[in-house]
Amino acid sequence: MRPTWIVLLSFSLGGCSCGGDDSESDADSDTDADTDTDTDTDTDTDTDTDTDTDSGGDCGPIATFEDGHAPSEEIHVATDGSDLDGNGSAESPFATIDRAVDAAVPGAAIVVHAGTYPGGTYVDGLAGTADAPIWIGGAAGEDRPVLDGGGEGMHLTRVRYVVVHDLEVTGATGNGINCDDGGAYDDPDAARFVVFRDLYPRAPIHLLIVPKRHIESVMALGEEDASLVGRLVLTGKRMAEITGFADRGYRLTFHCGPEGGQVIYHLHLHFLAGRK
Repeated sequence: MRPTWIVLLSFSLGGCSCGGDDSESDADSDTDADTDTDTDTDTDTDTDTDTDTDSGGDCGPIATFEDGHAPSEEIHVATDGSDLDGNGSAESPFATIDRAVDAAVPGAAIVVHAGTYPGGTYVDGLAGTADAPIWIGGAAGEDRPVLDGGGEGMHLTRVRYVVVHDLEVTGATGNGINCDDGGAYDDPDAARFVVFRDLYPRAPIHLLIVPKRHIESVMALGEEDASLVGRLVLTGKRMAEITGFADRGYRLTFHCGPEGGQVIYHLHLHFLAGRK
C-alpha cells in the first residue's frame, strides 16, 4: 500500500474549555488555522485510524464556527464531470475541486462524489464568513473521495471560514493536506478559522502545532515564554485525545538548531502518532 497521511499545520484553540487560556499558542484541529512554516511528513503505513474530530475527547464536543450553519447551495464534483461543459449542478458536475473552488461563494458546499481524483488541489484565498462558511468534502452517504498522488493532496493557503471534511489522501510525495498563511506568519488573519473533520489517514499522523508569535527556536525561549510552551505541550495532549492516541501513545518533538534537525526557524512542536 502506498503512503497515506494527513498533515495539518498550525492551529489556534477556540471552543475547548478543559484547558487554560493563552492567546499566543492555543491549538486545536477543529478551529482557527493561523500560521504555518514547516512541511515535514511521515510516510509509514502500519496504522489504520479515523480522525473523527467531533467526539471532543474528555472536553466534550468541540464548538466551532460551523455549528448551526448549513450550506445555501451545492457545487458538485464527480469523476465523470467536466470543467469545460459542467456547471457544478448534480446533473452536470465539475471534474475537479479546483474548478469548484473558482465558483464557490460564502455558504457554498463543494460536494465531492465518491471516486479517485488527482492530488495537487491548490486553494488560495477561499473565504467564507462566520455566518456562511464554505465546505469542501465528500458526499453524504457515499464512500470518501480519494485524492491520489501529487506533491501534496491538497494545499490550502490564506483561507478563512472553510470546513474540510470526509476526504482520504493517499500517494502524495510531500504533504497530505497542508494549510498555511502564504508566508505571512506575522499576520494572524492571513489564514484563520479552518475546520478539519472526519478525515481518513491510513498511516501515522503528523501534526505541527505553531504559535502565532514569532520565536526562532527553543534556543530563543525565555522565562516569559513558559506559559506559551506549556500550552503547546497541552495542545499536543489534546491532539492525542482527538485522534484516538491518548492511551496508545504518541511523540511530541521540538527540533532545535542545525544539528537537531531544525529546518524552519519558527518555533513549532511536532505531534506524531501511529508508529509501532
